[in-house]
Amino acid sequence: IGAVAHNPGLVFFDEPFSGLDPLAQDQLLAVMVELKEKGSTVLFSTHIMEHAEKICERILLINKGKEVFYGATADLKRKYGRNAVMLEFDGDGSFVKDLGFVASINAYPRWIEVELKDGADPDELFQALAGRLHVRRFETIAPSLHKIFVQLVGGHAAAEEGEEANHA
Repeated sequence: IGAVAHNPGLVFFDEPFSGLDPLAQDQLLAVMVELKEKGSTVLFSTHIMEHAEKICERILLINKGKEVFYGATADLKRKYGRNAVMLEFDGDGSFVKDLGFVASINAYPRWIEVELKDGADPDELFQALAGRLHVRRFETIAPSLHKIFVQLVGGHAAAEEGEEANHA
């Protein structure tokens, strides 16, 4: 912390959260945000997308040494994020996965996350649920950087596997 007491113009952290407990991570994140607010440019590498999502205005995603995306975090979410809805309900919601505009479902103990196909409107889902389920919570959610990274890198990995198979 002493190294940044003079408010440097540029600060670089290499995997700063590695090995830190959650309280220390929060403290370090607060220091990084404070540096940013005081005008410092803060660069850091991380494998924990949640940290990048909390403070980064711009992001560089790298996979196997190659750039996957560089730009504004908001642009990344707009370009690659899917419409998603967090849904809590009472009743049998097994029919939701069969709705034509649903891309996928992630089920958790007390709720489900419904990813909609490109161009689908969350209102379509809400209307399809009306009268069939008692909806306790219906919330559109922004895609996380973690999910987008997995989507992008997974796509690159599949393409690379296809290229390797073509060269074999």
